[in-house]
Parts: sequence; C-alpha cells; structure tokens
Amino acid sequence: MPERKPEPARASQRPHPPEATHHAELGQLAGLAEENGVLARELGAAQARATRVVAERDMCIRRLTAENMQLRGALIGKETLAAGLRDEIARLETAIPRLRTRVEQACQIESQLDRIHDLERQLMRWQHRTQALEERIEHAPAAHARASTRPATPPERTIPALAALRDKAVLRVGGRAGIAPFYRQLVERTGGRFLQHDGGEDNHAPGLDASLAAADLVICQTGCVSHGAYWRVKDHCRRTGKRCVFVDQPNTNSLVRSLDGIERHDAETSDATESGNACAACDPMHPPGRRRDT
Repeated sequence: MPERKPEPARASQRPHPPEATHHAELGQLAGLAEENGVLARELGAAQARATRVVAERDMCIRRLTAENMQLRGALIGKETLAAGLRDEIARLETAIPRLRTRVEQACQIESQLDRIHDLERQLMRWQHRTQALEERIEHAPAAHARASTRPATPPERTIPALAALRDKAVLRVGGRAGIAPFYRQLVERTGGRFLQHDGGEDNHAPGLDASLAAADLVICQTGCVSHGAYWRVKDHCRRTGKRCVFVDQPNTNSLVRSLDGIERHDAETSDATESGNACAACDPMHPPGRRRDT
C-alpha cells in the first residue's frame, strides 16, 4: 500500500515564538498588579473606616458606662434619701398622735378656705347689687314715697300720742334718708321739733351723744342702724330713763303704732317704777320695737 505523505501544518496551529509569549505574560502581570493596587487601596479605606467605627463605638461605650455609673450613684442617693424620709415620717407619726388625720384635716381646711373666699366674693357682689338697689330706693321720686306712706297716717285722725309730741324734741337715729322728710312732717305738724342722726359707723360718738342729750324722745330705726349706735342708744335710755321707741319698719305707720302703744301703756301703768319708765327696748330680754312690760 503506498505510504501517505504528512499534510503541511496550518498557519494558526503554528507555535508562537518565545518573544510573543513573554510580552503577553508581561501584559497580564501588569493588569493584575494594577487590579491588586486598586483592591489594596479599597481594603485600606475599609480598614480605616472600620477602625474609626470601632473607636467611636468604644468612646460611646465609655461615655454610656460613665453615665450609667452616675445614674446608679444618683439612684442610690435618692433611695437613701427616700428611706430616710420614710423613717422620719414613721418617727413623726409615732411622736405625734393622729398626724395623718391632722394632715388630712389641714387639706380639708385649705379647701374650705378656698370655698369661703369664693363665697365672700359672691357676697361682695350681692352686697354691691343690694347697695345699688337701696340707692335707687332712696332716690325714688317723693311722690312715690308719699303715696306709700300717706295712707298710713290719715290727717283727719287724732292720735293722743302725736299730740303729746308738742314742744318736744324728737330724735330719729338711723333709717332711710328718703323717709326722713315724712317723719319730720309728722313731728312738726304736731308742734314738735325733729332731729335726725343717721346712726352710721362713720359718725363720731360725741355727735350721737349730744343729739341724745338734746332729745326728749328717741326713735331708733333698728333695721337701719349700726351696732355701736344701737347699743349707745340703749345705754343712754337706760341711764337717763328717757322714753325710747324702737321701730323695725321704715315707715310712719310703724312709728304711729309704737307711739300709740306707749301712750296707752303709760295711761294704764301711771304708777310704774323707774325701771319700767326707762327705754321701751332697753331690756336685753325684750326685742326692740316693744315697750317692756312691768
């Protein structure tokens, strides 16, 4: 069989020359070296960040540890103080009986004082309203006051008690200023002399004493007179035996009834003792406005 001749080798399958292989390996080595440098720089940056984070964490841990120790110390101090206060409270409760009850009562008293202050403010508001109404009543037209008082004392009626006021000084202590003209008219119409003292706290005591000394008959308006003036009138009438009429209603009708009652009483008890002839309301056991029975 004839021997086959080998085919000639292709150009691609030909072996590279040694210089080309060396250059290729050098190129690969340079690329790897560059990549290694990049990775090394990234690793260094990562290590630096990790070191910084670890340092910050350590610093935070140290700060929190110090704060924790401070808080523990403060807590121990407060617990010690609280324990001491509890012991002090227990000692006080033992030393002072019913201390807790007294503390509760003090709290209740404080609450009641607040309530009292509220009520006082309400009272002041109502007093202002009442004062305003009283001023309106005092400054009402004279015709209205005359219409309310004139029917009580008809002029045609003859009352012995009013006739007895002739040439007498009649002192009225207290009462509404708007009613004073009608008292004056009633007294002066019978021939008497009318005196007026408002009986307030602002007037000096010597002025009231002088008026009492100059009067033959005293009319005390119990509903509109100060406490001091009221007792000063009672004391003066008791000491001097001066006739006195205590009237609780601020109108002439009450005055006429009181004078008429005194006149009838004097006629029935002409032999009364000196104590019986004293002020009609000077006896503390009898209410003002009525003469004392003998």
